[in-house]
Amino acid sequence: MKKILLTITLISFATLSFSQQVSRYVVASGGNYSTASGISVSSTIGEPMVNTLTATAFILTQGFQQASITYYGCTDSNACNYDSTATVDDGSCLTVYGCMDVTACNYDSTAVCDDGSCLIVYGCTDSTALNYNISATCDDGSCCVDCFIEYYHPQTNDHIYV
Repeated sequence: MKKILLTITLISFATLSFSQQVSRYVVASGGNYSTASGISVSSTIGEPMVNTLTATAFILTQGFQQASITYYGCTDSNACNYDSTATVDDGSCLTVYGCMDVTACNYDSTAVCDDGSCLIVYGCTDSTALNYNISATCDDGSCCVDCFIEYYHPQTNDHIYV
């Protein structure tokens, strides 16, 4: 008896269809839709295949409408904290560029975005000075324009004054 009951149950499940019929409208991005005579689009949920319908100049691809997701962030592409995924500007954009290295001579305390302009080679920047440093980008106050410098030459025991 159990065998017969089990067989009947299996046959019942095997012959039942669990799919559902769905009719759709073509909806524009603005939310409008229209129906045209002679066009019918339908699909059965539960089928393991997806179809694309093509007719002359029209191609219909089916998809699912996603809920609109809002991402807050900086939407100004000129800001150093620009977020390309943000859809709504939250006022967090940072646009004050400058040198942010406190050891550089052109340090800008108002800068929030480092622009790579930091100058950190200290030395004499006066080209008329005796100790001019062509590589210096920051004057350190060591320039000697009208000064007396004594050089000692150890081989001759001479003192040279400049």
